[in-house]
Amino acid sequence: MNTNTGKVTLLSAGPGDLDLLTLKAVKALAAADVVLLDHLANPDIVTLAPQARVIRDGQTLPASAMARAA
Repeated sequence: MNTNTGKVTLLSAGPGDLDLLTLKAVKALAAADVVLLDHLANPDIVTLAPQARVIRDGQTLPASAMARAA
């Protein structure tokens, strides 16, 4: 039986400017083994976690939903 425990940290990348991330967010990214990104995240955020495996969620809204939201 595996007794190792992990830690999950959820963070918001805010408006996208990496300079606006909190210090805790930057430290969490620096320690991350895996980073999950959605299509709204600034793609440059992975530079803060060079050791991490990056998994991109490529989901986007259909064009019809985007038109209704506008």
